[in-house]
Amino acid sequence: GNPIGYNGAIVFAEAVGSGALPFLEKIWLGGKQIGDVGVTALATAVGNGLLPQLEKLWLCDNQIGTDGVAALATAVGSLPSFKLLELGRNSIGDAGVTAIATAVANGALPLLEQLHLQGNNIGDDGVIALAEALGNHGALPVLRGLNLGSNAIGDSGILALATELGKGALPNLKDLYLNHNSIGDDGMIALADALGNGALASLTDLFMYTTAPALQAACKAHGIKYH
Repeated sequence: GNPIGYNGAIVFAEAVGSGALPFLEKIWLGGKQIGDVGVTALATAVGNGLLPQLEKLWLCDNQIGTDGVAALATAVGSLPSFKLLELGRNSIGDAGVTAIATAVANGALPLLEQLHLQGNNIGDDGVIALAEALGNHGALPVLRGLNLGSNAIGDSGILALATELGKGALPNLKDLYLNHNSIGDDGMIALADALGNGALASLTDLFMYTTAPALQAACKAHGIKYH
């Protein structure tokens, strides 16, 4: 797409702030290079209640970091019908995922169906924070798609996630992307054990793009497509 930069995003946010788009349901700003400044301006408009019907927001490839996603997580959490958040290929890192985890642990985004965080340099600490929000607070109860691919997640993050999945987290999840991370045998076995014990009963597709015999066997036993 054509880069509008943060100045363009601010102009757009100002238009939203004037009440010009109260019925807007979808915003696509992928690849616009809006950065933290632009997304924070947008988050302010959202947080002020000026996009009450917003359901889907695409912000992939935008150089968004921790500050931007922290503002955004708080803002979209107030939207009553918000269903899709695409933040792929930004730079939110562990701190950004932790900001999202904190928001959803406090009840934000109860109707979110799709959360895409691929390619964000997310490591174990971020996934552990997200797992805690999912498990201890029952966050994201209707989530159907979670993309954590192409990050830096290792065994400790996956072990935490598998533990909470085994307790019943994400009961409606259908698609899970964990491909292109740094998950070793321990993480794969933990996921396999969780699936074997009935976790993710709604899961239809697991994307790993690597050979993991125990996990592949668990998927096959439960009718899950392993990719």
